[in-house]
Amino acid sequence: AAKRRENDAINESAITLLGAVVALSDRDLRVRAPVDDNIVGTIASSINQLADETAEALSSVQSLSVQLEEATLATRQQSQEVDRAIALEQTLLKGMEITLADASGQLLEVSALSQRSAASAGRTADAAAAAQNAVGTTLRGMENLRQGMGDTEKRFKSLAQRSQEISNAVALINTISERTHVLSLNASIQAAAAGEAGRGFAVVASEVQRLSDASSKAANEIAAMVGNIQAETNESLVTLSGLVSDVVEQSTLAQSAAQEMQSAQTATQELIAMVAQIAASSELQQGLATSLRASISEVNQSTIQTSSAMSAQRGLTETLVDYALGLRQSVAEFKLDQPTPKTSA
Repeated sequence: AAKRRENDAINESAITLLGAVVALSDRDLRVRAPVDDNIVGTIASSINQLADETAEALSSVQSLSVQLEEATLATRQQSQEVDRAIALEQTLLKGMEITLADASGQLLEVSALSQRSAASAGRTADAAAAAQNAVGTTLRGMENLRQGMGDTEKRFKSLAQRSQEISNAVALINTISERTHVLSLNASIQAAAAGEAGRGFAVVASEVQRLSDASSKAANEIAAMVGNIQAETNESLVTLSGLVSDVVEQSTLAQSAAQEMQSAQTATQELIAMVAQIAASSELQQGLATSLRASISEVNQSTIQTSSAMSAQRGLTETLVDYALGLRQSVAEFKLDQPTPKTSA
């Protein structure tokens, strides 16, 4: 009876194990067979261990398939972005090549214009030098004129001084004439008082009075003439002084003009040097622009090759995405416990 009970228990365990195996074969890895204390229990324990390891492996595969799908989708998105970036880069490179071609032509025009500007500036510098020489000659002439006017002014002042001396002498003559006139009047009075004896003296006194009047008249005429001379001299001095001031002012202006022309000439020379530098720099930049255009053309060719390689990679990425989706779908057919165990990256 004990043997029979043992056989019944083994049969029951076998039937239960068979049900679990059927469920496991139906991809339900959540099912575990009961482990009894018999030989079937040992088999059930081994099957359960196999199911655990299989479930753990499939869980890891499922997690990896999800990560692989996400990575391949991200790779596909990045490939698309790279394609767009390459297309944009090709457009930009083409635009840069066109812009550099235009810039190269403009630099050639700038170089030619700089050379013409340098020639024009050279002619301007020569004209400025000639004008500066003319201003220098004018300055020397005005300086000589100023010195001549200064000498003339000194002579006029000397003439005015001499005229003043003559006026003083004429005043002295008038004083003497007045005194002589008074003395002759007194002599005439004395001669009249002397009667016949003083007649001859009266004649002399009368003649002296006449000479005194003539001297006074002549002195007054001289004084009038000297006054006119002094007036004319003073007026001439004022006019001459104004002319000297004008000459000095014009000399100052001419000197300033000479300095400005010197500055302009210096600036023109500097401009010539700068224009020459611009021309040389334009030629150098034109050469660099040509080299840069060649480099851009090489980069554009490399970009085209990169675009072809990216197209091939995109095809491989699409295939990898399909594989990842297929792997995920295959693993998804198995029923696993949740949450899935952690897997290494």
